[in-house]
Amino acid sequence: MSTAERTPTRMNNPPTTPKPQPKVSRWAYVLIVIGLLALFDVIGLESFGTPLVMIGIGVALLTRPYAWGRTLGLVLVSLVLVVIGGWYFIRPALPAGPSTQTVSLPLSAARAEIQLATTVGRLDIGPTTSGKLIDGTLNLGRNDRLDRTFSTRGDTQVVSLAARNTGPNVILPWNNGLINSRWIIGLTPSVPLVLRVETGVGESTLNLEGLKVTDLSLRVGVGQATVHLPATGIVTAAINGGVGQLLVTLPRSMEARIKVDSGIGAVRVLGDFQRDGDTYTSSGYAGASNRTDLQIDGGIGQITVEQAGR
Repeated sequence: MSTAERTPTRMNNPPTTPKPQPKVSRWAYVLIVIGLLALFDVIGLESFGTPLVMIGIGVALLTRPYAWGRTLGLVLVSLVLVVIGGWYFIRPALPAGPSTQTVSLPLSAARAEIQLATTVGRLDIGPTTSGKLIDGTLNLGRNDRLDRTFSTRGDTQVVSLAARNTGPNVILPWNNGLINSRWIIGLTPSVPLVLRVETGVGESTLNLEGLKVTDLSLRVGVGQATVHLPATGIVTAAINGGVGQLLVTLPRSMEARIKVDSGIGAVRVLGDFQRDGDTYTSSGYAGASNRTDLQIDGGIGQITVEQAGR
């Protein structure tokens, strides 16, 4: 047998055809983007159920061409349905959303005692020009309830406004009710006032310069607080710094004696004061008709006391 006959015939392998890439619907990307935007409250959808459905369907379309895509899509859809179903099941048991309340009380006594207690948010106190004892607008957080009490004790009107937290206040991208919580309180400048204030978490400004506050008690929670003390009269004030920054301003016309317990934080007293240990006394304090006795108990943070214009 010839050599040509003994040599096996070589067969060329057929050309391989590239495996087609799976086609992904463009709507998958559109739904995912819209869902993400809605989830972060960019386009104003209130319910997070809608964006979750969009994202779930988009991911399902995106992965459907792959072998594992149907399983993943089924799992995602199931999770979305469980989350939405659970939310709408427990939602009726949750408290109502943020609310706004107003307060307005006529002046009917020779003096008044005002008690204010907040939870989370901003507090602004200043003089009112309405002729009322107190007026204001109170924006409450989602789980806040307002307890209000009005009474008369002898020649003194007593007003108590206290926010009570009835559940966890959680700030979420689609629910920023706590961020907008704010109390704006106006007090009469016509009669002597005893003012008791207790803040929770947030920023507070007490503009008392035009008020006849004779007795001030302030307990700061967590946050930043600014206090402008009354410009006239004999004032007794006690301030607990809490956690955060506190600025106390004495008007130029007011003499003062300041006793400081710095606690863990730092206390700075700026102005024309003579220091004796933890007590700071202005030069004209003795016998002044306009003077303040101020007790400061520092917490954790920075407390600054300064004289305006000095």
